[in-house]
Amino acid sequence: MYTAPKDTRTGQPLYASFLPGSEGSEHTARDAHPGWSGYWSNPRKPDEPQRVEFFRLWAFNDARWDWWSFDWGKDIDTVRAKVSPMVDAASPDLAAFHGHGGKLILFMGWDDPVGAALDIVDYFEKIAQREDFARLYMVPGMWHCAEGAGATNFSTATRDSVPPVSDARHDMAIVLENWVEKKQPPQEIIATKFEGPDARHGKGAVLFQRPLCSAKSREL
Repeated sequence: MYTAPKDTRTGQPLYASFLPGSEGSEHTARDAHPGWSGYWSNPRKPDEPQRVEFFRLWAFNDARWDWWSFDWGKDIDTVRAKVSPMVDAASPDLAAFHGHGGKLILFMGWDDPVGAALDIVDYFEKIAQREDFARLYMVPGMWHCAEGAGATNFSTATRDSVPPVSDARHDMAIVLENWVEKKQPPQEIIATKFEGPDARHGKGAVLFQRPLCSAKSREL
């Protein structure tokens, strides 16, 4: 997991490796299957990985397909050819979106156990040479899209992430709105860590706050 899998034919990485910290990230302190154990393994079927039916039924159309037979070369081509046109949204060519006045704010937790954090950095770098319409915020201590040990409450538009104040200093949704409607480019956002059962809803004692700094598309 810490080392990206490679195409057996070329030796090139197929996707980004996962970072230390993502292996045990928890939804809550009572999480039965934190981090990788809830997404990459199947708690109900310990002898196979999670979501193996996706490959059996979507990619290979074979209910008896044995995942141990997966070829990290030619089978990658098969999966991409059959499934990629339906599910991938990885093209860095956002010219049409930008041409309509679109502004893009991306964010991801460094401790995400589902998607590799370096993947979004790589994607952002691919659109970085285009016009100045994108920002990237990487969130320390955040797991998949929300929550985690870090300051992860910063958007009313994101699940489980309600900030203490809905303004352009604390709320990414307002930041995006102001960028589109008032031509005010994003600055740092103050993220908050709450304590208690209603932390995801922006309620409870504030444990700490941290600034989230953005990368501009022209900076990378």
